[in-house]
Amino acid sequence: MRRAISFSIALVALMGAIAYGLRPTQIRVRNASDVEFKSVTVKDKQYGDIPPGGTTDYQVWEKAYLSERVSLSVNSTTLTYHIHDHMGERPLGAGKFTYVIRRGWSGQIGILAERDVN
Repeated sequence: MRRAISFSIALVALMGAIAYGLRPTQIRVRNASDVEFKSVTVKDKQYGDIPPGGTTDYQVWEKAYLSERVSLSVNSTTLTYHIHDHMGERPLGAGKFTYVIRRGWSGQIGILAERDVN
C-alpha cells in the first residue's frame, strides 16, 4: 500500500513538473514614459523601438526575473539599468509577464515585471 501511495505521489509530481516545463515564460515590454524608447534590449532580447505608452509583442524566455538588465536610447542618449545578479531570487516561472520600463524625472530608467492576467 505504501508503495502505491509513494508511486502515486511521485507520478503526480512528475506530471506537474512536465506540465510546468511545457508552459513557457513569455515577456513583453511596455514603455510607461512620455518619450519614445529606441533600440530596447532587455537582458539579451531585442524589443526594438517602443512609443510612449506602447507595448511590444511577447518573446519566449528560458528564465526571467522580477527585473532585468535594460539598455535603450532616448533622444540619442543611451540609458542603462544594471542588475548585478539574481542571487537568492526566484525566477518568474511559466506564464505571461510585462516588463514595465519607467523613466524618472532625473532621466534614469527602472524596470519591474507585472504578471499579465491572460
